[in-house]
Amino acid sequence: MKCKVEILPSGKIYDVESGTSLHDVLKESEIEFPCGGKGTCGKCKVRLIKGDIYTDEKHKRMLEKMGLSDEWRLACHSKVHTDITIEAEESEMRIQSDDNLFKFKPEKGYGIAVDLGSTTIVAQLIDLSNGKIIDSRSTVNPQSHYGADIISRISFAMESEENAETLMWIVRNHIGSEISNMINDSNIKDNVKIIVIAGNTVMHHLFSGINVSPLAVAPFESPNNDTQIFTASSLKWDLPETCRIEFLPNLSHFVGSDILCGIQACDMQSNDGCSLLVDLGTNGEIALVNNNKIICTSTAAGPAFEGINISCGMRATSGAIYAVDWANDQYSVKTVNNTQARGLCGSGLVEAIHSLFVSKRIDSTGTVTDNSEYIDITENVKLTIADIREFQLAKAALAAGIFMILKKNDIKPEDVNSVYITGGLGNYLNIEKIKQLGLFNEFDDKNIHKISNASLAGCRELLFEYNRANIEKIKDNCSFCALESYPDFQEVYCDNLFFN
Repeated sequence: MKCKVEILPSGKIYDVESGTSLHDVLKESEIEFPCGGKGTCGKCKVRLIKGDIYTDEKHKRMLEKMGLSDEWRLACHSKVHTDITIEAEESEMRIQSDDNLFKFKPEKGYGIAVDLGSTTIVAQLIDLSNGKIIDSRSTVNPQSHYGADIISRISFAMESEENAETLMWIVRNHIGSEISNMINDSNIKDNVKIIVIAGNTVMHHLFSGINVSPLAVAPFESPNNDTQIFTASSLKWDLPETCRIEFLPNLSHFVGSDILCGIQACDMQSNDGCSLLVDLGTNGEIALVNNNKIICTSTAAGPAFEGINISCGMRATSGAIYAVDWANDQYSVKTVNNTQARGLCGSGLVEAIHSLFVSKRIDSTGTVTDNSEYIDITENVKLTIADIREFQLAKAALAAGIFMILKKNDIKPEDVNSVYITGGLGNYLNIEKIKQLGLFNEFDDKNIHKISNASLAGCRELLFEYNRANIEKIKDNCSFCALESYPDFQEVYCDNLFFN
């Protein structure tokens, strides 16, 4: 039996077999949800306009937990058995790119830099003769259909070889399609000389077809962190076989080539004195450069800074709250595209927590002062106690990581000349507010620099032979600092759970 599924506001209509998962229908329609289809996160909510979708007890409990009325359904809990009409708004995402100037020597031909993030993918076509960006494409990583965070994707890949291949080919094909669009629009197919890809360790492994199992169990070390070289035919990309395609090397097991590129982009090795690079992402990657010596580490910050694992969390799409202020005894918010508030992205979470703190709705321990189970930010958006704790864990992990890497290398915060902040928050992070919550408050404001996409900027620079010697130079000068091996790390971590 066939059933008709109409999706509003796009107007797309699909004829599917009765019993088909609604999550699969939406995935086919390329509507992006930060949901892995496991039925546990509650992120794939859709509004039922017409028809009926049966809700079992588990589905009802999830809807109740999220405070959703009877008109709502969760796609990964839903099966299509009748003709239905649903509303699943397609949104435009704020994806960070970068177009800063950099040093290079002119070369012939064209190059393509690709920042393969766990959330987004950004590719830029570069004229190697003058360093200019000819075209740029920004998209959501299609692997997000199988899990919004890298832990979910590791779990999915480990279930079977078929799953691992699915994650590999879905991203290879997606990037290949974007590259084809760029070079065809520019009519320079035969002149693409080099493609350089950067990403975190998990993205490096999944794209390259490398087993991710070693990253899932202690001691969390992979033997395959080197540069991976590919041909156009091996990737099924419509490019000349003479085009060099490489995924840059990881600096360590959970410090990827995105950090290598960040060090390059910020010219950290050339600067005198001490500098710090902090990636506000799931892994909480940190690189300390002191007189050309590079020490890197990672902390299990979790995906809260990306709006993931937050009850009303979302990516920076239409309706995402990115700024919150407390004034005249009420919260005022700003949203992406100035549309009705639908949830909180990373910067919005930071500002919402700050507003709760300054309005004394929560105390320095993160406890809700009136014992409420949740706090309304707007009519549609609320924060729960669990959300506040999730933020505290992420903030504490990063703050403890910064403290420990400085302490173990006998460096005082005042000796750090530059602090570069990159990652999902990028330009949208309010430094004053995050400092008042206890992160980066040991550094002078004038030394803190927000970099929108340091990975892409460095990746673009490394297209040029003039800069490529820096890859091995950075690797050779880099050592990994395992924070969990220090007995006082847990104490420092617990201290940093509190707000200033």
